[in-house]
Amino acid sequence: METGRREGRPLKFETVKLLEERIEDYFDVTSPENVTITGLALHLDCSRMTLLNYEDRPEYFAAVKRAKDRVQLEYELDLRRKGRSGDIFALKNFGWRDERSTEHKGGINFIINEGSESQPVEPAREPEENTY
Repeated sequence: METGRREGRPLKFETVKLLEERIEDYFDVTSPENVTITGLALHLDCSRMTLLNYEDRPEYFAAVKRAKDRVQLEYELDLRRKGRSGDIFALKNFGWRDERSTEHKGGINFIINEGSESQPVEPAREPEENTY
């Protein structure tokens, strides 16, 4: 018989409102430079993974995402103020990446060694558009 209930341990936070109130309390009592996801989880009396698992539930997603964004903001601001590598590491755990890109403009000449003479090779040209 299907009851529509999920099996397993009952939710620690039965409503989104209750979770949001407890999250807000954490940010009220914790100085901005000390906020962390693990600190938030401890304040909520649950593990970091339990907190992150709530994000998988559609009704709780926005509340957990907003809390994570607030923690991430503090790391970002601290990085701007102090430039510490620990803040970079923390931001990478939020999905940030170091990325460098190089744009090359102009042609490249290749030299192919055949026998004793080296000869320059003209760069490939874009194919001409056919007009029929």
